Amino acid sequence: MYKKRISKTWNVVLIILGVLLIAGIFMGLFGSDSKVDKDGKVEINPSFEVGGLTSYGKYEDVEDRLYTKEAFKCKGLQIKVDFDADIEYEIYFYDEDENFISKTEATDSAYKEDVPETAVYARIVIVPEFDTDDVEPSINLVEKLEYVKQIQIKVDNNQEKKVEDTETTTE
Repeated sequence: MYKKRISKTWNVVLIILGVLLIAGIFMGLFGSDSKVDKDGKVEINPSFEVGGLTSYGKYEDVEDRLYTKEAFKCKGLQIKVDFDADIEYEIYFYDEDENFISKTEATDSAYKEDVPETAVYARIVIVPEFDTDDVEPSINLVEKLEYVKQIQIKVDNNQEKKVEDTETTTE
């Protein structure tokens, strides 16, 4: 009789722990609204790969830069760079069909400008500062992680395009 009571108690405890674990997983996956700042921005962490982009926004096989292989929605784009960062970055803008529109110049300053009107997506290229002694600079895994940590990327939480009312009424 005593063993059945302990067994039932453990079953109840395990069920409660299981429910709490599942609830925690759902909160982590779907509770991202808490990460929206007061300006309606959310920080994103796109995946960076070794490589670059040409001046026309196409992939370039290089070893001395990092780029976001996957384009991300860029409405309200803001970028901050750590004070003591040893990187510069460029932003490449693309339309809704991912056709290249334009790019920014390399900078180590914050980006808070308006994105081009027709831009829906963006990619970022990180350009590290290398020692002048490096004959053929390249980026290893540890350096990649260090460079990516030096940049913070935020976009508007709501990426839906605003449709302007262009209809005019005549009487």
